[in-house]
Amino acid sequence: MQDINDNAPIFYPRNYSKNIQDSTQPQSEIITVHATDEDSGAFGRVIYSIISGNSDNNFQINPETGMQVYFTFMQRIHNTFSRH
Repeated sequence: MQDINDNAPIFYPRNYSKNIQDSTQPQSEIITVHATDEDSGAFGRVIYSIISGNSDNNFQINPETGMQVYFTFMQRIHNTFSRH
């Protein structure tokens, strides 16, 4: 008997929300998401990715751990405008 990929990953908690302060440094960890999958073997492996809302690539996510990192672009824009 073999397992099939018939279960979707379940996130704990179901929804995530995080406010990012202006003082947050680039490359700072902002949140780690967690999901489990009831399938076994390769079908039960969860690979994390950002599928929408990141068109400017301001955030990165580690596909293995789910750790989401604040990237540098928004910080650079903020610093450029605050210097004038």
